[in-house]
This record gives sequence, C-alpha cells and structure tokens, in this order.
Amino acid sequence: MAKNAFITRSAITKARERLGKKAAATQAADAAQEAAGLPQDSAGQTEAELMTRINRLVDERTSQHTARFDEIEERFGSVDAAFGVLEDMSEEDDSRIYDQDPSAGQGEGAFTREEIKGFRLGLAIVHSEEGWRGTSKELPEYDIMQRAYSSSDDAKGGLVVPGMFIADRIIAPLEAEAILFKLGATPMNDLSGEPVELSRDSNTLPTANWEGENTSSADTDTDLEAVRMQPHRMQTWSKISKRLLRNASIDVQNHVTKRLVRAMALKLDLAGFNGTGALGQPVGVTSAPGVNSVSWAGATYTGASQEVSDLIDAMWFEIVADNAHMGARNVAWAMHPSAMKKLRQTKDGDGRPIFFRTEITGPGVRREMFWDYPVEMTTQLTSTDLILGVWEQLIIGRWKDVEIDSNDRFEDVWKKNQTAVKVEAEYDIAVEHGEAFCIANSLNVS
Repeated sequence: MAKNAFITRSAITKARERLGKKAAATQAADAAQEAAGLPQDSAGQTEAELMTRINRLVDERTSQHTARFDEIEERFGSVDAAFGVLEDMSEEDDSRIYDQDPSAGQGEGAFTREEIKGFRLGLAIVHSEEGWRGTSKELPEYDIMQRAYSSSDDAKGGLVVPGMFIADRIIAPLEAEAILFKLGATPMNDLSGEPVELSRDSNTLPTANWEGENTSSADTDTDLEAVRMQPHRMQTWSKISKRLLRNASIDVQNHVTKRLVRAMALKLDLAGFNGTGALGQPVGVTSAPGVNSVSWAGATYTGASQEVSDLIDAMWFEIVADNAHMGARNVAWAMHPSAMKKLRQTKDGDGRPIFFRTEITGPGVRREMFWDYPVEMTTQLTSTDLILGVWEQLIIGRWKDVEIDSNDRFEDVWKKNQTAVKVEAEYDIAVEHGEAFCIANSLNVS
C-alpha cells in the first residue's frame, strides 16, 4: 500500500485540528450573523458535535457489520471492494501506527485500533457526504477513498448512490389549447330529454304597409323553425396495472384521470370547429349551413399589402351583409399559429405588423388583437384555418357533465390484475346562425 495511505497519528491529529478550525469559523460566522440580527448558519457546529456526528454515523453504518455488508455485497456486488479500501487496512499499517507511538491506545488523547479504524471510516463517510475542501496531504485516507469511489461508475460505488424522484411534479406535455369558451361560445348546461329544441326565427319579417285612412292591409306571418340538439356520447378510458398503482410514488390513477379529462376537453373543442355530424360527432362551425367563406387564393402578404386588408374587410362584410353582427358581443378570430405567423408578415414602413396589436387586459395579462378583434390560436385547427365569428352564436349543450368511473371487476381487467378508468360525457353543439361566421379558404401559409 502506498506510503501516503497510512493513517498516522499526525494525519488524524491534523484532521481533527481542521475540523476544530472549521467549527470555530462557523461559530464566529454565527456570532456575527446573530449580532447583525440575521439567522444563524445551521451548519455551525463544535468539534465535539462533529465528532459526535462522526461516531453516530460510524455506529449506524457499521451496526451488524458482517450481516449488513454481506447483504449489500450480495445485492450490489461492488460495495465490499469499495469499502475495503477504507476499512480493510493491513495489520502492517496498524503496526506502523503503534510502532511510531507505543503509547497509542493508552492515556488521555490516545487512540485504540478500533477508534482509528472507526475514525478513518467515519471521516470517509462524513466527507463523502459533505465534500472535503482540504487536500490529500491533510487527509491522505480520503485521497484513497476518492480514487476508489465514483458515483458515475456502478462498479466503483455508483450502484449504492440512490437517485432522487420528484413525486409532486410531472412535466406537462406540449399540446393544443381548448379555446371555444375563450372565444365566447355559449354554454347550455344541465339539459334533459331529447331532443332539446330551440326556436329560431326564419328571418322572414312580417310585411308592413302604408294604408289610407279607411283601408286595410293583408295580414302577414313570421315563421319559426326548430334548432334541435340531442346528446352525443363521448368516452375515453385507460387500463392501469394494479402493481403500478400499489408501488408508484405518485398518484397514478389521479394523473391518468386528468389526462383523460383533458383529452375529452380537446375533443369537444375540435368538434366545435370541425365536427361533421358523422360517426356520432356534433356539427361544428365549418359544417354548419349558411356559413360564409372568402377565398384567399394567391394573396400576397409581404409589405404593406392592400390585398390582405381587402380580404379581411371582405370576411367581416360577409357577416355584416347577413345582419349577423347585430348586437354581437363576442366577435373574435380563431386561427392556427402558422396562419398568424404568415399574417404578421404584412408590415408598415417601420417593420411593424399592420393588422396586429397587443392589448393589456389586466396585470400581466396580454391579448393579441387582429384587425381590432381578439384572436385565439390553437394547433387543433389546420395550418390554413382562419375563422372570424360572432362566437356567442355557437351553443355547447351539456346533458351529462364529465363522469369518472373506475372498475377492476369486468373480465378483461380482472384477469390481468388491472384497474380500468373511464371518463364519459354527453354534449351537443348547435350554431344559431351559420351566417355569423366566415371562413378563409385557400389560405397560403408556406
């Protein structure tokens, strides 16, 4: 064994002196902090306290020494070799200590063999946990430990260094945003029976006539029609291993349930835009009868393009021409981020986007405005989608709110020792007047 690996009395004395100086320094720092009215450093400890801690750690780590180390060696294989560098010193090493100081183990301040071994192991444990700031000359046995241990090398101790798992935080996924209610869609909750019918005036006004003093006019009628809504069932579910539920350090079932509910919210949002009425879907804005559209094919976006301004005007005046803007409260744009990026290329002479501005709606709250109306973005829309609408005329009817159920008794999951989590709801979507919306067709975002 290398000469600088021997644990001599002078090495142990130097180590103790260093611990004492460290304790004195931290106590002086605590006194200064206390005089300044600051909280004391919890690291301030006396030499006696440090030695007590060393002894406590040694006792903890070496209790039932043989049984515990055999168990660890059996599980990890490499621990015995790593600790052997620290503890399995040869009799020759110990003899040199006693040969240099025959009184070792006797009298005040002397060390016995077991104390020296324990002290060596204790220092290694303490400084491997706290990080030694000294040099290998001041504590040569730590130099040996440092060369023997490596938390990045499984074979040299890495297997006994536990990882850390943050159980109260799960990194959120990157996913689309549900925006229908932010746009101003009208919720209609707690519906019952089917169908649910809303009366809609057919846009046929009674005829008013100018008449003479003693003449009469023919009577005229106004027609009503029904907008029917009926529940559409939406469902999603997942199976979870009972072993995972039992052993996981997080609430797996709660996390899975939240993800299922999130999937339902996005599915409802998408149906509000692009539902076709097929395969149990509701009918959304783009498939509603009477919806306006304007072709943007061949539009030029760069520079101060008058063409873009004309197309935006055209979309708005399609709605105005149908009188669908009357009494409007929630006029807004819905678009894909790619569409916004393209539209922002239309800039003034100072390089600022012409049709966009940012409005401060509250402390730290910003809202993008496009052509003086709010804009909401979602990647649920296609990259070429651009919709202008009077969004309170989109009704979202709810018969059954989100219902969460778990079951481990039906045959499939019971045989596999699993639990099934199911989320279900019943909704429908109705457009009061398709004329209250206008869609940009052939928007080029390339």
